[in-house]
Amino acid sequence: MQIRSFYLNSEGKIEHDLSPERLTEARADTSGLLWLDVYDPDFEAESFLTDEMGFHPLAVEDAFARQHQPAKVDDYGSHLFMVLHGIDYSSDEDYVETARLSLFVAEGMVVTLHRVGLISIDAVIERVERNARLMQRSASLFCYVVIDSLHDAILPTLEHISEVAYGLEEVAIEAPGKEVLQNILQLKRSTIRIQRTMAPQIRTFNRLSRNEFPIIGEQASMYFRDLQDQTIQLDVINQGVRDTADNALATYLSSIGIKQNETMRVLAIVAAVFLPLSLVAGIYGMNFSNIPELDWRWGYFAVIGLMASVGFGTFYWLFVRRWNLNLRRGRQMMREIKPPMESVSRMMSPVDAMIDVTDSAARSFTKVVTDTLTDRKTR
Repeated sequence: MQIRSFYLNSEGKIEHDLSPERLTEARADTSGLLWLDVYDPDFEAESFLTDEMGFHPLAVEDAFARQHQPAKVDDYGSHLFMVLHGIDYSSDEDYVETARLSLFVAEGMVVTLHRVGLISIDAVIERVERNARLMQRSASLFCYVVIDSLHDAILPTLEHISEVAYGLEEVAIEAPGKEVLQNILQLKRSTIRIQRTMAPQIRTFNRLSRNEFPIIGEQASMYFRDLQDQTIQLDVINQGVRDTADNALATYLSSIGIKQNETMRVLAIVAAVFLPLSLVAGIYGMNFSNIPELDWRWGYFAVIGLMASVGFGTFYWLFVRRWNLNLRRGRQMMREIKPPMESVSRMMSPVDAMIDVTDSAARSFTKVVTDTLTDRKTR
């Protein structure tokens, strides 16, 4: 277990790694801001949070639970308890793993608890050590800073797996194989894990942005509303990656089916070529004494030539000639589907059509007037 403590005292300075006595004083001083980060907690941390920090036993029990918990926020009067999720960059698995972050927010105090290393927490610690102004705010606003850093670490993962998804879709067309299928399934598993965490967090941020909890001020509610919008955007990106993975899987299955059809086509051509040859060989391989060509001097060479001619003719008809016919037929169909350029160039826009109609009407009217005047002059 590792506990890192940061305390902004009344003089505006940051104190690190507080002693138990100083920690008790900082806990009682609500005018400053105390941040405790508990990494890889044990049973001593459970009693420490319950007895010394005064958090509710149910909240501490949820924080130490091993099973997966969706994102949520619980109000215990004097403090809030939150469960959120980010990306576990310390995992050695090929697919994306998520990590849980538990937060306790009280007046003048924020406690974060996590079992795996989070680069977002390390980033906040680095910022606090570099600039003390980050903690010169309320506990709810500093809680927003921690959660915002947690969400900033999700976007690079989504961008990376999005590029992987598009690459897998191209590989599934060119070289489908068992490794490609495994990568697609790992990608789908990653998007499902991310989606399982995004939807509850959207609801959680919605509650935090509605001024439902007294600890969360009105200014902090606006920031949590922005976090809700960011989470929705991340969920949309993740859904797009999942759709791309589904398309890659469909493309892979189609490519496998096409390759199997090509293999069956080659086998069918080979069978069609050798079928008449097997017929000829079967006829002359029968053990009858009165086969006419058995005593002929050139019978063997004639039969070999016949078999070669039949085999070459069958191969040419089934493979070369029919393939060329199908290719020409396909090109002819494409020419029929696509309109010729001259017909496209002759197509008139609606404005041109109205101008032509107006010109025709004007010419007709002019002709009628001219004929009428001519008749009057003649009379």
